[in-house]
Amino acid sequence: MLPMPTTMTQDPGWPSNSLLGRLRDNTRQELLNIGTVVRYTADREVIEQDAKDTHVLLLLDGVVKVQTTDETGDTALLAIRVAGDLVGEMAAL
Repeated sequence: MLPMPTTMTQDPGWPSNSLLGRLRDNTRQELLNIGTVVRYTADREVIEQDAKDTHVLLLLDGVVKVQTTDETGDTALLAIRVAGDLVGEMAAL
């Protein structure tokens, strides 16, 4: 895990409908300052279905598919998350 780079705390033009895009500048800055940067490779599962996590992920870059797998092994796409979005909030509740 790496400390938050200074360049990420500046507004890179977050999508207006994302969490970071909807926050006031000072609130966004506070949130970015307390986070830890973790990088994932493409096609890596970042949160396991039915996991009971204690953390959430705030996407700074890239795109994540949120999908579910049923008992027969079929998968369904639930959402697409982009930079500025929160991922894993349901697992952390």
